Amino acid sequence: MSAFIAFDLGRSIVFTRQGKPLKRNRGEGVDNDGDGVFKCSDLFYGTFDYSNRSIPQADEQQKVFAHIVMFLLQSRTIVPRVWYFPFLFPSVALLTGDHHGQNWHNEIQRVSEYLDRRGGHYTFFVYSDMIDTHLTHDLVRRGHTVAPHLYYPRRSNVVMRARQYLASWFSRTYFFRPRFADLRDEVEFGCEAFSRLRVGAGAVTRLHYLIWPGWTETPQLLAQYGFQMDFSISGANPQRQDRAMKGDEEWNSPSGFGYINGSGHPMRFLTTDGKFIDLFGQSTVFEDDVAAREVMPSVPNDSLTTQRLIEASRTLIDESIEKYHSTLVWNLHPEHVSMRWPTEVPTTWPLITSIVDYLGEQNIPMLGANEWLQFVRARSDLQIEQVEYDSALKSGGFSVVGPLDIDGLTLLVPLPIGVRSPRSFTVTLSRGESSREKLVASIAIFNGIGYLAIQTHLKANRPIGVSYSLQ
Repeated sequence: MSAFIAFDLGRSIVFTRQGKPLKRNRGEGVDNDGDGVFKCSDLFYGTFDYSNRSIPQADEQQKVFAHIVMFLLQSRTIVPRVWYFPFLFPSVALLTGDHHGQNWHNEIQRVSEYLDRRGGHYTFFVYSDMIDTHLTHDLVRRGHTVAPHLYYPRRSNVVMRARQYLASWFSRTYFFRPRFADLRDEVEFGCEAFSRLRVGAGAVTRLHYLIWPGWTETPQLLAQYGFQMDFSISGANPQRQDRAMKGDEEWNSPSGFGYINGSGHPMRFLTTDGKFIDLFGQSTVFEDDVAAREVMPSVPNDSLTTQRLIEASRTLIDESIEKYHSTLVWNLHPEHVSMRWPTEVPTTWPLITSIVDYLGEQNIPMLGANEWLQFVRARSDLQIEQVEYDSALKSGGFSVVGPLDIDGLTLLVPLPIGVRSPRSFTVTLSRGESSREKLVASIAIFNGIGYLAIQTHLKANRPIGVSYSLQ
């Protein structure tokens, strides 16, 4: 048995997930979507059919390849896999919001307390010099994530502003068309300001206005300053979005809703020579100030109503649970809970409450960004070794080890060909010679494929052995 893929699958997945290098914004300017801003969305302009934005296309390509490998090897061995999420959850959600000033502390409390009552955590990306230290510590104590919202050009930095103005050919949008040196200046300032909040170094971030000069230059810069996950990849051009949602084939620009980069999973960025950057990119499915009609009054015919966004979010959640198994991230600004300049439009509050309530009904965990990063890093560094399988006895084993603790680790053993629902199965976990533990795992079905699912806890640098038998 053999398989042949007639295109460069690896290149397709990487370019879909992090955009094409030739579309990068440089100092002299590119701005593919013509909105006057160097955004990450410029990298994805025209990359694939965005009428299918509700499908994580890069993830699906990767799944196809994984399934091909699994089926080709199944006659000789069975390769265990690691489930995407903790505790066999079919999906996870991250509710995030960018914070832009001192006036929104009441809104932050209102949002965080609503999540508290429903067992969830929120992520606030903040201007670090514009948030109260006591409030920050209280949020962190309650399990929420507070992280720096980078790129906020200081009014006092006259030299930087002059450079931007000249580099942008005297454009009115010079503020949002930075040179790479300007971005570096602001990242350094943002990290210093965040350190004064005394809640540890920032590990996750989202850039203000989704600023993104270059291709891998920005993720390399963020990794250099200690960041490990970025949430800037998001739809950022609301033009004619309603038509795109309905499948207008003529419209092929990334806008404010769906999987702009064809992915709902975090992936480390890659350089042009194939080297990993130690920074995960996690995409955002929509932002309220881009996608919501009431929050974006300047383009009332192109954005969506709050009710339409609620319905679309529920569809994304349902499809993630049933078939795509994605990480769903929303950017819902706390300041929009009560108003949107210049008029009061309380549109984001019903978005937050409806999405949170529906996630609760579907038993989908709502994690803070730091929680998610901790799990992602631990999962990505796992090693599965010493894989054995006896096709006659339908039994096998393997070992698992990793450098970080991981709670809720779920290991998936594909069921052999012809074994759809085994009569019985036994799993033994071995944590060293003096500790052996028998347990009964469960059978899980994902995308029509059956797995023996084994949930456990892994301690850093302490391997466990797994033995299983199917009847």
